[in-house]
Amino acid sequence: MNRTSIVRVFGMATIPFEELGHFRRIEADLGAGLRGRFIVDTGIGMSVISPSLAQRWGLAPSGKTYVGQRMSGQSIEVPLADLPGFSIGAEVIAPTEAGVFDLGSDGDVDGILGLDVLGALPLTIDPARKSLVLGDELRDAQDVVVPVRVHRDGPAVDMWVDLILPDGTLVEVEIDTGSAATILNDTMLAACGAAGTEPIRVLEGVDETGHSYVRRFIELRESLHLAADPRAIQQAPTVMFQDIAIPGLIGTDFLDQWVQTYDTRDGTLRLRPIDDSTISTAQHPSLESVPANP
Repeated sequence: MNRTSIVRVFGMATIPFEELGHFRRIEADLGAGLRGRFIVDTGIGMSVISPSLAQRWGLAPSGKTYVGQRMSGQSIEVPLADLPGFSIGAEVIAPTEAGVFDLGSDGDVDGILGLDVLGALPLTIDPARKSLVLGDELRDAQDVVVPVRVHRDGPAVDMWVDLILPDGTLVEVEIDTGSAATILNDTMLAACGAAGTEPIRVLEGVDETGHSYVRRFIELRESLHLAADPRAIQQAPTVMFQDIAIPGLIGTDFLDQWVQTYDTRDGTLRLRPIDDSTISTAQHPSLESVPANP
């Protein structure tokens, strides 16, 4: 990607991304001819870069560390490095800090950027056009506007939202574009009408912290929807159930039914229907009523 691939829509920088499975990868200009390839992940909490990129960028550990928690509850301590300012498209990202962590990506990903870095501006992800926008986005009265809780833990930033399960149970879940599947704690099986249901797939393994897991993928007969607006619904989803330390999360299987705008400034998630028309400086995607894996 280069500067000629950046277009402006109503003064906003629209940046194309590549798809790696359900992940979205963008390029950034790190200065002095150095470029980096980053996954955009609203659920990472604290952004991280690979040791290889830290070396190429000339960054040394700052002496500080951050202790994060995996979804399954295990703590991970990560050394921090101070990042100089860099550019994503036409947007300049201010100097910040990030963790240095081995991503095991064989060099195709140099880091993961979360809302701690990208959340200073509204972040819009358009899955149909394979693009994202950093900056104030167009708004319409027909947008589904969902209040979210912006959680800050030291340098880490993430978003949580209320989700209604099939039996009416309300749970607070993380909004995580780093996951494809909607993931729920095993304790939610009954509330989803899935207790005793045969999984369509079961994954068993051991993660990098040595923690063993069992992941059961079950197709629900009923829907899930966000508590703030029943139009934000996922019909008969396939949900991954696991013994985890949080109630759950919603991933791209749920979110990519819409163009999503994440705004940490006012604590909202804005959803608008995906429209196939071409974006131009004279026309924004039409806004109509919203239609009824990790």
